Amino acid sequence: VPNPSPPLADPKERDWRDDVIYFAMTDRFQDSDPTNNHDVDKSNIHAWHGGDLQGLIDKADYVKDTGATALWITPPMANQKTFVDTDGYHGYWPVDYYSIDSHLGDMDKFKEMVGTYHDKGMKVILDIPLNHVAWEHPHWTDPSKADMFHHNGDVTDWDNDWQQENCSIFGLPDWAQENPKTEQYLMDVGKFWAQSGVDGFRLDAVRSVPKEFWTKFNKEIHDVAGDDFLLIGEYYHGDADRLAPYQRDTNMNSLVDYPMYYRIKEAFAKGGSMTQVADGLSWTNNVYPEPELMGLFMDNHDTQRFLTDSLHRKPRSAWGCTIGPRR
Repeated sequence: VPNPSPPLADPKERDWRDDVIYFAMTDRFQDSDPTNNHDVDKSNIHAWHGGDLQGLIDKADYVKDTGATALWITPPMANQKTFVDTDGYHGYWPVDYYSIDSHLGDMDKFKEMVGTYHDKGMKVILDIPLNHVAWEHPHWTDPSKADMFHHNGDVTDWDNDWQQENCSIFGLPDWAQENPKTEQYLMDVGKFWAQSGVDGFRLDAVRSVPKEFWTKFNKEIHDVAGDDFLLIGEYYHGDADRLAPYQRDTNMNSLVDYPMYYRIKEAFAKGGSMTQVADGLSWTNNVYPEPELMGLFMDNHDTQRFLTDSLHRKPRSAWGCTIGPRR
């Protein structure tokens, strides 16, 4: 199947600074293809619910009508079905980086989805987890590949940078990116998906991977996919001084802006004041090399929903803070 055509609105004509990104957890978005509904149990919040790539295709006009100009989806790779009574519906337990999970569709359907959004002038961002894999990943179960992983137990101190990079998160097999074999394997995975027609990556758990790896990975991805290919990292922390080096030093275009998220939430969901937002913008604008490229947001799949968390509900005001000009 040929790669999808590029977006009608050329990325060079519509800078990422001007994009509004819609996030969809594919399994929870729209169930349009009942033929892939094996093991679906919509009464169980821990099970597959049937959303699929066809659902993203069918709802492309809906996504565009929200005002979004780009779609970010959770990892579509084949995932471990079940672990401790929980299914890998979210996409962050990959067992095969090179295939689409059968609950969602197949590679042909994936490329059709990307092409559908491109035909509507929208971009597509793929979430990709390179810090860890699932327990059933063939490299983890192969004793000859044991050195491709860390074996230091779980993170116990979330403020300890060494543990973040060398220990497991919730017991998940943790890649040893300092091993050249691991590095090359993950580089190849990234290049494969960078050439699939998507327009960018959301890089999961960047804090848990050495910056040296990201510096090389991001450069090689840009070499393959072009400088307009967006690389936005997830560093779940409220300190902008911790996030800034990733944008400055690792060829990463952007990060999900958790420091501003916390300030927007305090101001508009917790009864705070605009002073918190203004002070946050002043701080982050001085710290980030390119603050206008940082990913502002109200909530996502790693946080509580804004309205659930809200005592003084001002979603319109908060929304304005996330889509307005940074400077």
